[in-house]
Amino acid sequence: MDRVLVQLIAATSFLALSLLPAESEPKHGIAMQGEPALPPDYKHFDYVNPDAPKGGSVTYCVVGSFDNLNPFILKSLRTTARGMIDTVYGNLVFEPLMQRNYNEPFSLYGLLAESADMDQERKSIEFHLNPNAKWSDGQPVTPEDVLFTYDVFMDKGRPPYSDRMSMIAKLEKTGEHSVKFTFNDKANREFPLIVALTPIVPRHAFDKETFDKTTLKPLIGSGPYTVDKVLPGQRIVFKRNPDYWGKDVPSKRGFDNFDQVTIEYFLNANAKTEAFKKGICALDDETDPVKRER
Repeated sequence: MDRVLVQLIAATSFLALSLLPAESEPKHGIAMQGEPALPPDYKHFDYVNPDAPKGGSVTYCVVGSFDNLNPFILKSLRTTARGMIDTVYGNLVFEPLMQRNYNEPFSLYGLLAESADMDQERKSIEFHLNPNAKWSDGQPVTPEDVLFTYDVFMDKGRPPYSDRMSMIAKLEKTGEHSVKFTFNDKANREFPLIVALTPIVPRHAFDKETFDKTTLKPLIGSGPYTVDKVLPGQRIVFKRNPDYWGKDVPSKRGFDNFDQVTIEYFLNANAKTEAFKKGICALDDETDPVKRER
């Protein structure tokens, strides 16, 4: 009888444990739907050449002007220098926790965070920072930097960055290289990925009290380039950082090949097109078919 009772208790305990929610495990990538397509041991994104030669320079041309290098503030929102964070020219100076793979509908892979734990209900996500991640001044990227980023964005940042804290119930450091976000009912299933794509800024290099002030001083970031020269309103030059920490991270392999990236500003589209004709600009994004034929 005792043996039967022990077996019954053991079986009941096993059943109870099996019904508990499974704990999430760190993953190299996360996806909006299902699982990321690339395996944990992937070497690079499929659309890049991992052995592309490094060197040379490229010049891009845009219409407008700039009087500020801080892309996270409301002041001078329309006149912030391109390239600091940029969907067209790349996140040259600041980087997010994870990097998007554009060969998939919406999948992210490790960058500043080498892995992430996301629960099945997507009510929380824990990021595990890459211990090799560093700022351009050599300081390590830490959980405190992530906490500072969301704190300063909430108080001093511009939308959409300033709005994201309204969907976060708790943000906490959970380890030497880990930070966890817990979301409230305002957050949807996409929000963990939005958090993963939010650029991170260094706590030691920014003063919260003056964060919302415009600046033309080169800023410290974790990205592959640093600001080399600034001619306000006319030109900004980025120099590839030879000590960039992430050059061998799979999600960055094959990118950032130019030694120098220059963005030239022009007052109008005609001036920009003429610069392209003279060979100043690497490409021309003119959409008027008549002008393109000239």
